[in-house]
Amino acid sequence: MTELLDLVNMQGMGQKYPHHISGGQQQRIAIARVLARQSPLVLFDEAFSSIDEMLKLKLIAQLKEIIHSQKKTAIFVTHDPKEAILLSDRIAYIEEGKIIQFDTPMQLHTAPNTPSVEALFGTDSFIFKRIEDLI
Repeated sequence: MTELLDLVNMQGMGQKYPHHISGGQQQRIAIARVLARQSPLVLFDEAFSSIDEMLKLKLIAQLKEIIHSQKKTAIFVTHDPKEAILLSDRIAYIEEGKIIQFDTPMQLHTAPNTPSVEALFGTDSFIFKRIEDLI
């Protein structure tokens, strides 16, 4: 468990109670708990919502590496298109409970199915242009 606490930048916090740590720290502990399970399938629901941007980018890179090395399948639920692009091999874009497009981040970018997918991921997307600088 120490290595998982190191991963989420929470070294030495293993003995703290939840009410003694911040919301962002609690979120990072939740990520470590999910990774500690031996399940081949893991679900993350808004896993990075309370984590500052720089730590979020570091965690995303490390988390992707761990998921691939442990051969886990991970499902990430997020409202942040940037997180979706950075985390995913495939993205299901959902509107009003229906999958509008299920594709790779690059396909969403180069061949969006609808104006709403185009706005978030398409060639003029501000978010995708920023992500291109990161990858």
